[in-house]
Amino acid sequence: RLIEIYLRNESCYVDVIATFRDATLKTIIGQHLDTNIFSDKYSDAHREIDVNNINVPEQPVININMINFGVYKNIVIHKTAYYSFFLPIVCGMLLAGIAVDNLIYKKIEDISMLMGEYFQIHDDYLDIFGDSTKTGKVGSDIQNNKLTWPLIKTFELCSEPDKIKIVKNYGKNNLACVKVIDSLYEQYKIRKHYESYEKAQKAKIL
Repeated sequence: RLIEIYLRNESCYVDVIATFRDATLKTIIGQHLDTNIFSDKYSDAHREIDVNNINVPEQPVININMINFGVYKNIVIHKTAYYSFFLPIVCGMLLAGIAVDNLIYKKIEDISMLMGEYFQIHDDYLDIFGDSTKTGKVGSDIQNNKLTWPLIKTFELCSEPDKIKIVKNYGKNNLACVKVIDSLYEQYKIRKHYESYEKAQKAKIL
């Protein structure tokens, strides 16, 4: 509504509306995947799904087929990168009268995806290792069965017995289960792996 009030007579109006529309759609897709990635409807991509009879287990289930960086990156790009970085940059350029051709658009998109990925992974890291007195929030990704960077990195590095531990304990709103996952994050030195990732990602962005 504010866009219509203030920009309706501007030459950039249609492009701004289109940019908001596209970013909103991508964000909705990302939020949906983030919330439902471990749900029963994604447990088998080749199975026909009856949308009127989706099985929702009483206890959260972690689908190991979804614990990979390809799935995670798809969520992050849609959930975070477009509305947090791409949208404000492109809209700022449009409002300033800067023509956004295909080449510039692609460059903005590429850098926005890198920044969005780093932002979300940093947020995942703080959820586990951050000081709640400084961040202002208590971590809950483990209990909420979220697909996160620390989870994927640990699953990538850990032994088969530890993978079983993750499956049995992740996504449970139980302090003992959370401690099992936290101990695995420490055991596989996720802090150090994050520091390496952060350094490499900042170099890509710059």
